[in-house]
Amino acid sequence: MNKAEKEFMVQIALGVFSVDREGNIWRHGEMIGGSHSGSPSYFRPYTNPRRAERSIKTGYPTVMFSVDQVRMAAAAHRVVWMVENHSAIPKGMEMNHKDGIKSNHHPSNLEIVTRSQNAIHCCRVLGRKPKAQRGESNAMAKMTESQVLEIREMCKNKSMAQSRIAKRYGITQAAVSCIHLRLSWAHLP
Repeated sequence: MNKAEKEFMVQIALGVFSVDREGNIWRHGEMIGGSHSGSPSYFRPYTNPRRAERSIKTGYPTVMFSVDQVRMAAAAHRVVWMVENHSAIPKGMEMNHKDGIKSNHHPSNLEIVTRSQNAIHCCRVLGRKPKAQRGESNAMAKMTESQVLEIREMCKNKSMAQSRIAKRYGITQAAVSCIHLRLSWAHLP
């Protein structure tokens, strides 16, 4: 549980927010005043509760709130799971949306998984393909970025034949040609 989530749980305990059985987060009022200088704060209730979660660029709804005049954000799906299960999310674990819809934070749609299980679910169950990894991030990469830049420099200066460069780096002449022509490693300058 991160700092914002801990602070949000305090806000729930104070009655500022609540989570209903459908996984909706409601704001019942706001804390007014209070600061690091020690001035007291008080709760100002709303006449009618308001939905608290808002979608952001990532697609995951979040709840914005302030503690001692510091703005914080908590992910709605994580908050819903913690409230529903009366427990913190264990370190190293992630939340998975079973249906793959980021905005659906109904308790029955959330499960706790490892990063690996989350990735497998994404590919196998939801049919999404993982993003292709470029450069050294690709598990199949045989070269480092610095080696690629060296090869390009040697090809540009014609200081060595491509076949010799290939032997030197343990790759094929065709791979050297692709590097030189920017057909591979195109993201490098």
